[in-house]
Amino acid sequence: MPDIAVTAPSECECTPSLWQRIVARVRGLFGAEKLMYVPVSRIKDNPFQPREYVLEELQETLKASIKSHGVIVPIIVTEHADDFMLVAGQRRLKAAKELGFTHIPAIVRRLNQKQMMEMSYLENLHRADLTKVDQVIMFDRIRRRYPNLTDGELAATMGLNPDDISKARTFLDMPVPVQEALRAGMIGEEHAVLIAQIKEPEHQLEVIELVYVEKLDVVSAKELVDRMTHKDAPYVAADDGVHFHSPACAYAGLIPNNRLKKYWSRKEPAKKGKIPCMNCL
Repeated sequence: MPDIAVTAPSECECTPSLWQRIVARVRGLFGAEKLMYVPVSRIKDNPFQPREYVLEELQETLKASIKSHGVIVPIIVTEHADDFMLVAGQRRLKAAKELGFTHIPAIVRRLNQKQMMEMSYLENLHRADLTKVDQVIMFDRIRRRYPNLTDGELAATMGLNPDDISKARTFLDMPVPVQEALRAGMIGEEHAVLIAQIKEPEHQLEVIELVYVEKLDVVSAKELVDRMTHKDAPYVAADDGVHFHSPACAYAGLIPNNRLKKYWSRKEPAKKGKIPCMNCL
């Protein structure tokens, strides 16, 4: 591979003094073989990348930061023929390309396929925004390539409890719209469990959109899902009454049907000025 000068080209975003400090720090942390500015046009995509979604608003925030301060943390690449292959730093590389940078600081390591895959997954595994679905897909990719690995061995390698893998697999049994919304960061894991109870895909999408656009918390999402799945309302009240009750409350049984109102959360009757029944709630 032809040598690439470590001196920063004019297009790069790091100042020489900052760059020198980064070199010293990263060499100490990673034991890098090389730390240099790499042409972004020569970096190939990572075939083992477990992250398929990049939320637009998060990417725009990262771009703004890189535009102002540069790529502070170098990406990691490995030599690939006469070019390079990305190991870690997908979002940073994407931002640099979109900003028109011709070079990016990179740690260049000599990795075989297994090492590259392990480093790529480990780098992503411990990020807070890597979803359970992505984790399971990541595990399954490794298992397909290394079929002799048990879940226990794989969990030990990744620093997880084997039970975490089994629990994470339940997300693969969820409807596809729910999985995709979870992976895209539109909903949280607790939201996903709730929305998976809805059978109709169009209704799943409707609730996903409401959760994402209205920023619904889990309690509000549960109320919405309970309504759509026709679950029994946990609270009832007379339309002109002061209190709201459990349906099993003796006072609830005295309310005529034409005056009976059903509520799926405590917030609903509270908004109408009603208070909990002292006898049942």
